Amino acid sequence: MWELIRFWIAYNILYRYLLNLWEVLYLHWNWQAFEWPRLNFPEYAVPPLLAIEKGRYGYTRYGYCVYDPEALEYRNAERAVWDMRYKVTKAQAAEYNYTSQTLKQHFTWLTKVFEDHGWAWHVPAAIEDMFAEVEGKLLNAAYVGFTLVGLGKVCAPKHSLSKHRMRDPKDWKSEVEVETTFIYENHVGYCRVGYARVITPTIYFKKDVSDLLVKLIDDFCARAEPLARAVFYIQKSDDMKREGSRHQGLMQIVINRVKDLLNKRGVFGILRRGYIGFAMEYMYYLYKGHRRYKRYKAVLTEDEIMEKYIRMGLDADLLREIAWIVKSLQQKSP
Repeated sequence: MWELIRFWIAYNILYRYLLNLWEVLYLHWNWQAFEWPRLNFPEYAVPPLLAIEKGRYGYTRYGYCVYDPEALEYRNAERAVWDMRYKVTKAQAAEYNYTSQTLKQHFTWLTKVFEDHGWAWHVPAAIEDMFAEVEGKLLNAAYVGFTLVGLGKVCAPKHSLSKHRMRDPKDWKSEVEVETTFIYENHVGYCRVGYARVITPTIYFKKDVSDLLVKLIDDFCARAEPLARAVFYIQKSDDMKREGSRHQGLMQIVINRVKDLLNKRGVFGILRRGYIGFAMEYMYYLYKGHRRYKRYKAVLTEDEIMEKYIRMGLDADLLREIAWIVKSLQQKSP
């Protein structure tokens, strides 16, 4: 059982590691602002890659920097990407999760959030392309130092041309076959011209990069084993039980009140799940829980949270009633 748990821990760490690698090389985000892990990937490339900095008037060269707004900082952006990962690919299975219009709707909402906070439209569009590339490499290819036994498909030897499949981000349903030589690369039709980084096909990373990945996996697994988990939680058990019980109780009260409202409004069937899901997300989008990647939601507005569910076909007036219920119960809660 532990071997299976360790495999899925390694799988998710590898996924985030690859996303961070692409966020640095493809989106040119500041690696120092990331939640975890933090690594200056361009520095470990052979030959070294030029770091693309955030544009500063009078300091950076035109064409060698990016101009991103301050409204949504890199840490929150990285958290938002990791949160989206659970919509794209399953966490405990090497399989696609949402597909077709369902996933497109999630990316449409993410695009609106980024644009509302001052980011250019091509940034969330590049994030969508990046997910297709990373998911395809993770599930359908294998690269030395960046794969797990039993996960990816064996490719051709290092620096030689091979092919792998990935989902087409235009519809997230059909698959395309692309050529590959390295863990990071761009494909015509799936990258942002003038924004994406073009590299030489003979590039590679120093062994330090894969060594850090192994260390991250080993360290996390050491904390996750039963003995380590018991030692970690014993000091906080009283606080966690008390706080967790309070939140669980409040959440159940909210769910019951929402169910009563849905009964009065005549909402039955699968639509009820959407409204209950909205109530739970609305209740906790400002809550700083232990899942730090979800804390990016603190920069969102109530309307942006609501817009996500309106796009799913839910009634805006009913969503506002549910939001009022959540707020009133939270104010009464000690």
